[in-house]
Amino acid sequence: MDSAYRPASPRLITFLLSLVSYALAVSYRVQQVSTKSDQRGCVDPHALQYSWILLTGVIAGLAVGPWLVSWARRGTRAFMTQVDEASRWHRIRAVAISFILLGMAIDFLWVIPRLNVFIDLHRPLLVEVDVILYAMGTLSGASWFAILDRQSWLGLLVTLAMSLMIMSSVLSGHGWC
Repeated sequence: MDSAYRPASPRLITFLLSLVSYALAVSYRVQQVSTKSDQRGCVDPHALQYSWILLTGVIAGLAVGPWLVSWARRGTRAFMTQVDEASRWHRIRAVAISFILLGMAIDFLWVIPRLNVFIDLHRPLLVEVDVILYAMGTLSGASWFAILDRQSWLGLLVTLAMSLMIMSSVLSGHGWC
């Protein structure tokens, strides 16, 4: 009997592992630790949780990057018919760079203790922030793929380094309590 079994692609497995990691990052126990540290004015545990969520999103973005880049190329081809292919690709890359820079520009928000406590106390806002962080990570990962193609894993390292630098910077004067 001939089986039509096809093993799952590594990208699909990576994406699914990213979703599992996201579920762990937003689990009740992890959130409880973050909330308690926020109430004491300690920012690093929550910033670490936010970095974890962001990085799982970046991994998801790297996994779906080829699909999203292909979709972006088809979209620009359909909507920018008067523009040559090189210019369309240049615009896609410019938008990708903008997504990465925007994501990095707001990283400092996650080391403000009062903002974290406010988010913790408003459950719908907490869920929204977690989902937005994951989505930002996914856009960032796909953007790294659009810019670096096969070397896009370097974007994961840059994102991780940026995240850790924010946590260890002077902005997080409270740090660990």
